[in-house]
Amino acid sequence: KQWYQRRVAITAGTEKGDQIIFGEFSYLKNVKTNYMVYKAGEGNAKDYYTLEALHFLLKNVSIPHPIYVQKAAAAKVPVVNRVDRKALLAYLNGDTDTSASIDKSAPLELG
Repeated sequence: KQWYQRRVAITAGTEKGDQIIFGEFSYLKNVKTNYMVYKAGEGNAKDYYTLEALHFLLKNVSIPHPIYVQKAAAAKVPVVNRVDRKALLAYLNGDTDTSASIDKSAPLELG
């Protein structure tokens, strides 16, 4: 049930201006999640996917990755990297309960 809530919660959002609205709650599109962007090499600063990036990925999950990247670039939406895509979708779809890329110590932003 939790996986369903994860995916539905994100895909059910309605975009309006610079916000994504979920029922009576709204968040800025650029609010950071606690899902870390993979960066090769040591010493790289942590970066996190935005709510908009996850929302856009889930809305376009059925298209091939290169076309998704083109659409995201055209829409000026941050891209979910190919290296992160499989694990992120497994988490959002409920195939796994967690991911090594979830930073439980990340500060949460309320947009």
